[in-house]
Amino acid sequence: MAPTEVQEQKRKYGEVFAKYERENKTEVESWRKALVDASNISEWEPKHIANGHEAKDIKQIVYEISQKLQPITSSLNDQNLVGMAARLQGLKLELIIGSGGVRMVGIWGVGGGGKITLASSIYNEIFTKFNSYCFVESIREESGRYGLGKLKDKILSQMGVNRAGGGRSLINYRFLYRKVLIVLDDVDHPDQLKALAGSRDWFGEGS
Repeated sequence: MAPTEVQEQKRKYGEVFAKYERENKTEVESWRKALVDASNISEWEPKHIANGHEAKDIKQIVYEISQKLQPITSSLNDQNLVGMAARLQGLKLELIIGSGGVRMVGIWGVGGGGKITLASSIYNEIFTKFNSYCFVESIREESGRYGLGKLKDKILSQMGVNRAGGGRSLINYRFLYRKVLIVLDDVDHPDQLKALAGSRDWFGEGS
């Protein structure tokens, strides 16, 4: 079905909501909001995938989901993880995973000090606890080569968001009520962080 049917809640959607709204208006309103939020997430419409071929459509959906669920493996190996346990535990304490509010944590140090290994390790361990998540490597290089606009698009794409409108404000709007995990690797200027992760009030509780 088209996303507009869910967004506008007409036809059978509207009929069912109207029926149950008489019994429990508050609960139905929460259902309405949840469905509108879901329909605004980047969707797969059969007519836009594999020319509407249903079997190929399903294969494409399975492939894309598997890609999103694939953890970051990068260059991790046993040697990288030597001496990492204590630092990993310390980072977990900083994140206070499962608590309320929104937390931003920075990892800094000299090159070759294990920052990317530490970030990858914690990401792999906790990403399933979030509604949306992404790991963007080489911010310094990518922003210099392609600009921050392309990096914003990359984040939105990895998070499965339809980029209709674009820009920093869209990141804020789309993630305001979602619990998200974003890892930005090799940030070397405040403008990069400001453009890509703005402030805590861009993101939902628990991000």
